Amino acid sequence: MRTHIATIPSYYRSRPADIVEHVAIEDLLREFDARVTAAGMEPDDEVAVMSRRGLANLAHCLLVSTWGSVLRLDAATTALAKALDACGIDAGDMLGVPQDRVLH
Repeated sequence: MRTHIATIPSYYRSRPADIVEHVAIEDLLREFDARVTAAGMEPDDEVAVMSRRGLANLAHCLLVSTWGSVLRLDAATTALAKALDACGIDAGDMLGVPQDRVLH
């Protein structure tokens, strides 16, 4: 899953900016689709479609409710693991180091 590392100004003026590793919703959904396909499940299967829709809705809610409007990596991996579990797919090592990081 492709991640981005960004500096987000802190809500509190006394604190320095926060450095946050985050994920774009499109990259999260791409990862979900890849894992579903790798597990041998059809992407248009009813269970996969419902899990993907739930994942997209949750990711959007997390995005707009997080300071800086980012989907943090820890929240994204937890949401992805739950969506895969709903499909009966083992999430595997979801807490591993991301394969593709972008610094900006």
